[in-house]
Amino acid sequence: MNYFRIVLLFSVLVSALPTPAQNESCLRRIVPVTVMDSAGRPIFGFAPADFQAKFRGKPVKILSIIPDDRPRRVVILLDTSGSMSGEPRGHKWEIARAIATHLVDAHLANTSLALLFFSDQVHEQIGFSDGTPTLAKRLLDISANPDYVKKNVLGKTALYDAVLAALHLLDAPGFSDSIYLISDGGDNKSRSNQRDVRRALVSSGVRLHASVLGPTDDRVPEDLLGLSDITEMTTATGGVVLGPVGRKRTPAHVMSFDLNQEERQALSIGLQFLEADILSNVRMALELPEAPKKWGEWLLELAREKRKQFKDTSIAYPRELAPCSALPN
Repeated sequence: MNYFRIVLLFSVLVSALPTPAQNESCLRRIVPVTVMDSAGRPIFGFAPADFQAKFRGKPVKILSIIPDDRPRRVVILLDTSGSMSGEPRGHKWEIARAIATHLVDAHLANTSLALLFFSDQVHEQIGFSDGTPTLAKRLLDISANPDYVKKNVLGKTALYDAVLAALHLLDAPGFSDSIYLISDGGDNKSRSNQRDVRRALVSSGVRLHASVLGPTDDRVPEDLLGLSDITEMTTATGGVVLGPVGRKRTPAHVMSFDLNQEERQALSIGLQFLEADILSNVRMALELPEAPKKWGEWLLELAREKRKQFKDTSIAYPRELAPCSALPN
């Protein structure tokens, strides 16, 4: 009897161990990487030897770097909660709508677009199959509707739930896919939490990019945390964030969204760089020194000589590595 118990226990332990093939697939990862100058413009032409990386204090091998020229999908996630109306009423929303229109009018090469409107829930969806012209017409119709803000830009903000809804819209997602969030942040309604949403994005490979509008009144706690909260999610997924959009005015705690011509031009340039970053990542193949058993951060940076050559650069890449158990089969 004891013999059979030992054999059974040994069989269970062996079956629980990862196979060599599973271990190898977990050690080898492909991640999206974008190198940018101080203005946010993408920089190209790097080789594996131009980078150095570490995971848990051990060197990470960078095996290859190739351009990512696969077709891309972008879900635009447009916040229509009450805080997005701004003061005077409507100016903040008009900037948000214009940011969405800017991306649509950019006609990004080899890129399909979808659009979700959300407040306390997703209340309107234009899918990839509807086509970009349908999306553009909807935004134009909203711009021409003087009652849209009063009737539709209201309610609380379920930002995390909306990001998950956008993720679910992407069938078989990967890091050629992106979610582009236009919001002032400040989630106050979601059932899901930031950590779980962030890790769902990292596990799927989908990057979160964002244009963040400043808080209408920075005395509102959740609005004040909006920029830092969204920045944390975009950074974790390898995305890029632009913001805060807006201008401080008197009294000091209030933000103005009635931008002058110079400010609008600066915003347009920033949006062009962000849109270029969406298209400009490379595919970096890695070999980790050990298989992650739990979530962990890793460090990627330019090698010393390249840092001297390219000063004031930043690298967008997924900052967390998922454990083997969280990777897609």
